[in-house]
Amino acid sequence: MTEHVNSRRLKLVLAAVVAALIAWWIIRHFTAAKPVAAAPPAVPVNAAIATARDMPALVPALGTVLSTDVVEVMPQVSGRITRIYFKQGEEVKAGQRLFQIDPRPYEAALEQAQGQLDRDRASLAEAVMDLARYKRLAAQNSIELQTAEDQEYVVGQDRGTVRLDEGNVAAAQVNLGYCEITSPVTGRTGVIQVDLGNFVQPASAAEQAASSSSASSSGGSGGGS
Repeated sequence: MTEHVNSRRLKLVLAAVVAALIAWWIIRHFTAAKPVAAAPPAVPVNAAIATARDMPALVPALGTVLSTDVVEVMPQVSGRITRIYFKQGEEVKAGQRLFQIDPRPYEAALEQAQGQLDRDRASLAEAVMDLARYKRLAAQNSIELQTAEDQEYVVGQDRGTVRLDEGNVAAAQVNLGYCEITSPVTGRTGVIQVDLGNFVQPASAAEQAASSSSASSSGGSGGGS
């Protein structure tokens, strides 16, 4: 009977040891130290001297942007658009070329006016020489005084013709210059209302007056053509 008791005690002791080992393994497995995460890199801090100054006050609101200068560029001579030097919405400077109108008819008109001027200047020079000769002959009583006086009128008429020709040449030069349409102001271009190859012509006086009236009543209008 003693042996039976001892065997039972040994079994209980072994069972207790096994249970203790299992409990120790479970505790060690779930309470093992986890790896420590790496610390984040240090953030550099810049130092500055504190100063007193004004800060802008931003107030969000709805509004309308108006240009200080609104110019509607219009052709001053008739012709076809042969070149466009800018893109819609592009920034341009005052004097920068915008469009080119076919200059060939106006170049021919300038040549004609210059040729007429040269011819009439030659006629004037001849009339002045004749007047000097007639005055000399009239002083010698070789011709009638009336002939010399009539020649003075011829010289005056030729001088007037030359001045008229000079004005025609100047007008032809101005028209030829209008073939290059330039920007009158510095700013941003608007909508291009003509395409390459379009035929354009100056607005009539009635159209210009109507445009001015519309711009005054609506507060101005922009254009890029």
